[in-house]
Amino acid sequence: MNILIAYKDNKEMENKKKIWLGWLAFSFVIFHFATILITTFPEKFTSPTAQKLSNYYVTPLFSQTWNMFTPCPLTQNTLKFKLYFDSETTQLIVPSTNYSKYHSKYRFTHHGDLAVGESNLLFWIQLDLDKLNIKPNRKLLQYQKDAFYKTRGYFLLKNYLSGYANKIRRKKPISADVFLNYYNVVDKKLNTYTFLNLK
Repeated sequence: MNILIAYKDNKEMENKKKIWLGWLAFSFVIFHFATILITTFPEKFTSPTAQKLSNYYVTPLFSQTWNMFTPCPLTQNTLKFKLYFDSETTQLIVPSTNYSKYHSKYRFTHHGDLAVGESNLLFWIQLDLDKLNIKPNRKLLQYQKDAFYKTRGYFLLKNYLSGYANKIRRKKPISADVFLNYYNVVDKKLNTYTFLNLK
């Protein structure tokens, strides 16, 4: 009988210990998320004391800045082109203007993906131009153009232009004039690569 009572008492103590540990863990989770939330609120929505205490806990382990995942972009790159068909020529087209305009209005549409796709395209072209040692802001020589025709950047660009032409005219262009602008926002320097009569 005494053994049963002792066993029951031990079981109750273990259960009380588990309940106490559960409440402790739950309280920590609430505290953790509350402090992180408080640090994200504007100062006018919380007291200075709450902000200060939250910052002690959150900094530096849980604090974030906009460049936590990637560095801030240093370039603002733009693709411009004219498309030539059998009997007509388009005006100068700057696709990113429309992508950015629509993306800022309609956040959950495909326009953001199009802007990112164009940015990636310009990145890969820049890598190939650097590998070929093609310098910006000067006329391309024929051998440089021929070398560019063998790169991945050229095939990506050609597919992009063909897709754009198919969208607006339902046919492939004969050729295109392409202007690649790479603007460094820190140095305020614009580098342009011009490809005339790109096939």
